[in-house]
Amino acid sequence: MTASALAYGIWLAYRGALPIWLPGIPLHDKVLHFLGYGLVAALVDGVLGGRTIGHRPRVSLAAAAVLTVSAIDEALQALSATRTVSTWDFLANLAGVLLCVRVARALRRRSSPPRPS
Repeated sequence: MTASALAYGIWLAYRGALPIWLPGIPLHDKVLHFLGYGLVAALVDGVLGGRTIGHRPRVSLAAAAVLTVSAIDEALQALSATRTVSTWDFLANLAGVLLCVRVARALRRRSSPPRPS
């Protein structure tokens, strides 16, 4: 469901159909990138049980997947008449993904019962 919400948001952006009131909010674009990609990554990380890839450093599989989609989306914007490529958008996505996954994992650890010794 979260992935479909992200896909729907991307589709709206490509159509130029984002709500009109958003441009009146300072830095609305960066906040939406930060929260949108960050929340999706945190939810996907929970669904995947915090699975990681790599050895050192270990990277969240969800974070890697969501950031890959983010990079592809930013690159494809060069082909759209209604969107523009922005390194700042990708950096907002990156910051949102890293922070939201980290916070979600900390909250899950805090709420999980202690392991028996």
